[in-house]
Amino acid sequence: MPGPTLAELKAEGQPPAVIDRLNDEHWAGRLYMRKLSPRATWVFARMGWSPNAVTAGFIICGVAAGVVVAFGGLWTAIVAVILIQAYLLLDCSDGELARWSKRTSVAGIYLDGIGHYLGETALLTGLGFRAQGHLTVSGGYVSAGLAAALLAAIVKAETDNVMVARAKAGLPGTHEDEALAPRSGGLALARRLASVLRVHRITHAVELSLLILVAALVDAARGGLTATRVLIIAYGWYPDPGLGEHVTSRFAADPSLAVLSFRVVDPDGGPGARWHVPRLRAGDPERSSRVTTFAGGACAIRRSAFQEAGGLPGLFFYGHEETDLAWRLLELGYRLEYDAAARMCHPAVPNARHATWYRLDGRNRVLLARRNLPWPLAGAYLLAWKMTRIGRPPVL
Repeated sequence: MPGPTLAELKAEGQPPAVIDRLNDEHWAGRLYMRKLSPRATWVFARMGWSPNAVTAGFIICGVAAGVVVAFGGLWTAIVAVILIQAYLLLDCSDGELARWSKRTSVAGIYLDGIGHYLGETALLTGLGFRAQGHLTVSGGYVSAGLAAALLAAIVKAETDNVMVARAKAGLPGTHEDEALAPRSGGLALARRLASVLRVHRITHAVELSLLILVAALVDAARGGLTATRVLIIAYGWYPDPGLGEHVTSRFAADPSLAVLSFRVVDPDGGPGARWHVPRLRAGDPERSSRVTTFAGGACAIRRSAFQEAGGLPGLFFYGHEETDLAWRLLELGYRLEYDAAARMCHPAVPNARHATWYRLDGRNRVLLARRNLPWPLAGAYLLAWKMTRIGRPPVL
């Protein structure tokens, strides 16, 4: 088959039915990538590449971006953005090449879907490792990245299941955008709100890569990993639009208030996890109270108090940093409060414990006692903790 002209590629590879898709065509494709992709497709056609070979290239770019971003630093964020732009370019080109060469296939559609799953979950997983600060198989931010990747995969699976349901009902695989519109008035309203807010977009590889770059620029300017860690924590979400105003008013009304620990709720309406309630009587998460520690991933801290207390201890890593900071804030005369009205969503997941958790949990409790308690009380504290471990089987 002779090589195509650019005009032929645009006519065959970019029909209006493809470009005008509301649900399947990315905004960046409409804005600029569909203007560039025919040139790349022309090169692939001249080289004799198959559409599936181009799809394999787009998968490699997506996974590579996740691997690169895990290593941290500004340059890795820049490289990740470039790789994701290549990922988008190849994603446009594989379909154009298939339509022009008449080599569309079920295998190609399947590979394209797998590529999106792998690219977006790899980037979120890499962001978790990046926020952790070093490569490790465990850690709070690593877990957050893996949880965010799982949630992104679930969101994509839910969308794909619309097509599965249509196929099982005997409806055609191709569809108009109206076919995906919910018939329920409530669901239709929720979908319109989600479309306006574009919350679902931040899990897409293009948007996420740009957010990672912005966070990397902020971190490079200020030092540390604060912006990156805020980004990964933001993949938990807040169901109350007035949360920011509520927190601001609480701090403004009480200068002695240093920390508000949020109530963590299950977005699916479940009971939530007891360990997110930072007190002994955790059975009633709807009751606010003063506390002596807080949930580090779901809280607001007064900046001046944080700086006065010296911030989180880098020595600790992976457990009890918040308790160390809380005790130093209490010693300075500040108050900490668990505020049940300040709600943050997070999926209810098992409290997995493993060899690294046991080692670091024990080590950091000893550090906590040595740094903050007199020897008699430190011994009693560690003995009480050890007694609570007896008879509890490990949860792996």
